[in-house]
Amino acid sequence: MGLQTAMKNLMTWDETRRYGKFIKKRALEQFLEIYNRMKLRPPDDLKYGDEMEYMLIEFDNVKRAARLLLTGNRLCEKLNRTCKNEKELVGNWTLEYSTFMIESTPATPFEGLAGLGDVERTMNARRQEGQARMEENEKLVTVSSFPRLGCDGALADSQDLPLNGSLMDSSFLPDFTVTLTPRFEAMTRNANLRRGRKISINVPVFQDRKTSRPVLENFNSHVDSTASRADHVYMDGMAFANGCCSLQITLQAKDLEELKLLYDQFGALSPIIKALGASSPIFRGFLLDLDTRWSVLVQGTDDRTPEEQDTLISSASRCPFYPRCSSIRSYISENGREYNDLPFPVDEAVQKTLIKEGVCQGLAAHLANTFAREPMLMFEEKVTEDVDHDYFYFESLQSLNYQAVRFKIPPPNIDMGWRLELRVCDVQLTDFENAAFVTFAVLLSRVIVQRKLNFLMPISKVDENMLQADANDAVRQGKFWCRVKSSKNNDVFERLSLNALINGLEGKFDGIIPIIRGFLSTATEMHKSTRQIVDQHLTLISKRASGDYLTTAQWIRQFVRSHQDYREDSVVTEAICYDLMVMCEKTSKGEVRDSRILA
Repeated sequence: MGLQTAMKNLMTWDETRRYGKFIKKRALEQFLEIYNRMKLRPPDDLKYGDEMEYMLIEFDNVKRAARLLLTGNRLCEKLNRTCKNEKELVGNWTLEYSTFMIESTPATPFEGLAGLGDVERTMNARRQEGQARMEENEKLVTVSSFPRLGCDGALADSQDLPLNGSLMDSSFLPDFTVTLTPRFEAMTRNANLRRGRKISINVPVFQDRKTSRPVLENFNSHVDSTASRADHVYMDGMAFANGCCSLQITLQAKDLEELKLLYDQFGALSPIIKALGASSPIFRGFLLDLDTRWSVLVQGTDDRTPEEQDTLISSASRCPFYPRCSSIRSYISENGREYNDLPFPVDEAVQKTLIKEGVCQGLAAHLANTFAREPMLMFEEKVTEDVDHDYFYFESLQSLNYQAVRFKIPPPNIDMGWRLELRVCDVQLTDFENAAFVTFAVLLSRVIVQRKLNFLMPISKVDENMLQADANDAVRQGKFWCRVKSSKNNDVFERLSLNALINGLEGKFDGIIPIIRGFLSTATEMHKSTRQIVDQHLTLISKRASGDYLTTAQWIRQFVRSHQDYREDSVVTEAICYDLMVMCEKTSKGEVRDSRILA
């Protein structure tokens, strides 16, 4: 969810720009204050948590229609009001970007390896807690992308909501789909203003047997068809991107040095996790030739001007300016610096100041890259405030850069250390699957630290892997760059299957799951019942990678293509969408178990 605030007097884009230097100056002061204060902090224990995002869906079983409810604000208020009266909070509930979404986190972080036994149970309790505050025909469903968002009839009670509003200017979605917190309003409006035109998203259509070639939609006159591309699905608002549900996993490191190590290693591995968690093969009523939400997220949050976009393709003399949403742009540990083979923009003055204050060069460059972007959010109250107790300035820069892994500072007034957040995973249908990814990430962090594993590769290869991870059936069909064994003990990189990376390939790669299982064989702090749960979670990840279990995206794709109403033309009709959402909802509650995705 990122930075939220109770302040109301949001500045305009022009006013925010005028305060850009002021915001960056204060943000730098805040980071250095945190950096110097944390030097005296003793090592932290392992703690972790998740952020789960849900779609709010209304089912009309008479008309066989599934529609998104624009009631996230009301549900969140109801949850927070009623939960405060209960003795023990199961979860914390917060608004999300879109009014048809809501987010939950555990009431308290999980601790140590023993906490892995509580993750799935807590997720299930939170789901029940949210569902209990909804009507009988309203469901809390963990689907990453609603298949017909942007199509007629996709939103409940939306007939009087105008399109092409002053906020998004979308020809497909009303502004009411955006939750009007100051942060969400500012990032939406200012992205359009900064780029000089509204958001433009184009993602490739899956070419089925009867799909028209080329795919050319007949848009109404209010749609800017010049921004659409043949054989692509066109979307034109940030709500298509930030209206996707994800699973985000946060890990607390022992100290800053451990955080830098984990940030780099997870940055290199993030494409693998993204591919395993793929669950978004449908957008705006079309099957795509992609399986994850990531490409939509990259394009749908892109505030770059045309000139900045051109630096990626047309000018060798200018430093390329990447979208706000991307893979990591650089490694931050000293061991990772040699693999930073792609240039990226930095605020040189900030970089020099950080290095002068003792920040290592890798972290200084990473932060200077964050400071190279224009601030997108500012309030009138902050101009005259003497002391900033919430690190607003730093977080206003940091929280609007959406990289695959996020470096997180200790929050104010909470006993918490340095953390990283893994942001690439689409949300999964069931709590078992979502908990399995948390288990996998936590145990992977432990073997990286204790076994001193090294997955680093050139950033250019990480970027290639990120693109591969989006592809249709990337788990079973794709090949990913990785560091393989070498008799000469030097850097050797090869493309291997995801099965080889996760389960191992003799003579090339030991496999992440066998390494984790070897580590667990010596772990003494885990109860037998927790170990059984962990083994089940690891088996899911292993069988996903081997192809024995389908990713959610491939399961959805098979459901659509085998539906009696499907015409082999890549179109997902309202009837198909309804049946798919019914099946997703029943699967998420455990009423249906499909052996193609779960044992």
